[in-house]
Amino acid sequence: MKKRTSNLVKRTISVAVAAVMTAGLLIGCGNKEENTGTTVTETTVSESGLEPVSLVFWLRNEPKEDQEKVMEAFCEKYREELNLESITFNYIAAGDYTDKMTSLAAAGDDYDSCYVADYMNFAKMSENHALLPLQDLLPQYAPTLWKTYQDMGLIKACSVDGDLLAMPWTRSKVGKKTILWRQDIADKLGVDMSNITTIEDVDRVLTEIAPKLPAGMYAFNIGNSANELMELMKARDGLSAVSNYDFSYDIAAGDNAMIPLEQTQAFRDAAYYGKKWYDEGITEKNALSNQDSINDSKNGKCFMWVNTVESWYEGWKLNVEGEVGFTNLYPDSLAVFDSPMNNAMGINVNCKNPERVLMLFELLNTNEEAYDMFMYGMEGEHYVVNDGVLEYPEGQDATNSKYMGWFYWGFVRDKFDKATATYTDEVKQNLTDWHNKETNVMAPLVGFTPNMDAVKTELAQRTQLINEQRPLVLLGAYEGSSDEAVDKYTEDCKAANVDAIAKHLNSEAQKFVNQ
Repeated sequence: MKKRTSNLVKRTISVAVAAVMTAGLLIGCGNKEENTGTTVTETTVSESGLEPVSLVFWLRNEPKEDQEKVMEAFCEKYREELNLESITFNYIAAGDYTDKMTSLAAAGDDYDSCYVADYMNFAKMSENHALLPLQDLLPQYAPTLWKTYQDMGLIKACSVDGDLLAMPWTRSKVGKKTILWRQDIADKLGVDMSNITTIEDVDRVLTEIAPKLPAGMYAFNIGNSANELMELMKARDGLSAVSNYDFSYDIAAGDNAMIPLEQTQAFRDAAYYGKKWYDEGITEKNALSNQDSINDSKNGKCFMWVNTVESWYEGWKLNVEGEVGFTNLYPDSLAVFDSPMNNAMGINVNCKNPERVLMLFELLNTNEEAYDMFMYGMEGEHYVVNDGVLEYPEGQDATNSKYMGWFYWGFVRDKFDKATATYTDEVKQNLTDWHNKETNVMAPLVGFTPNMDAVKTELAQRTQLINEQRPLVLLGAYEGSSDEAVDKYTEDCKAANVDAIAKHLNSEAQKFVNQ
């Protein structure tokens, strides 16, 4: 097995630098030109003995308007502690993020750190040995952070083959999927939404309401990969997915057996309703080409959509006038707490100054004032405090905030989280109550990121089938029955040697459980 290595050279650290490290430190500013990696500037060495450097981070989606301004102020405030000349945040659209980060890694780019997540780029980047192992560096340069992860039991979930490859957030999250809908539309059309707990109930109300919807609105948002029904069926059957490979295991079974999703009843039922709804005009005919489908629900273009139970408790909002309805489908089915790798930061294996990155993460984990400035901005300009709640200044809200709000920074510290206009104390209590439900469990394979080098050829063939055939099967865009389509897809997957992948995954899962 190829061993991960880095260009980190052993350095002689002065006593003063060690003292600064132990105190803990944070991050800084950005500029609008895209940078690639760490640079050493001509700025005078700080009294702490730190050489000035500039750091580069890659995140997904888009920056906040005042991100550069806030980071410049942060750089200046913590100049003596970190001597960061600048930090640049480069952003990539969510749909392009995994491929772009994979390309940067293959090219040997020396950016410093990036957003990683189990549902996006973590598995591929770990397979490509693009992330720096941190188990030896964290205790030295971020000892408090290291202890935090040890105390919370997060090390295993963020490790691959014994190497700690990411620094996760510390929030709990249960990603069970359910449905939300336009309650105001249902009321106007006289459709009763009061007793919906199963997919049969969903089918009943969609069949009733679809012909009545106003022009320009379709009934169910199946997504541009036609995967949303699949998510509901996995939630129904208590299946936990293994990211990127389209395998799952039964949470309640206890054997952690990896099963190709196309061989499950959940997949067959998702295909059945996908076909039925496609033929009946409940879903969009052009769903697979609708690149903005993720925003159709907020923008009032669909009646019903899939999201997490948590999205409801967090106060899911429309961009148009209207009322949102919610139910927790299959309330007695088991759901799992998300892996901490749902949101995390990794360090590039080619990073020139990983110790400086860790020092600033240490500050984020220990210094509440620094954390607040980094996460929320500058008081009076980006937020105001009203009875202990951080609110938007006059003229700003969640849609036009200049800084405060989620910007896909994976290093969130729940102990420093503040109540805001959107993340209120009530929201936090609702989430706590939801997390405490007995049906939410910690899965034995949480954080499972297998090494797939041994089946790369088979994975490439499976990925092609997943990309080309799976969406059509789940959408229902074909002649004949859904059973026939599922049978053909299943046979094609078997012909591509999916059994070899299953055997390897099950072996890797057993090793993970036994660690």
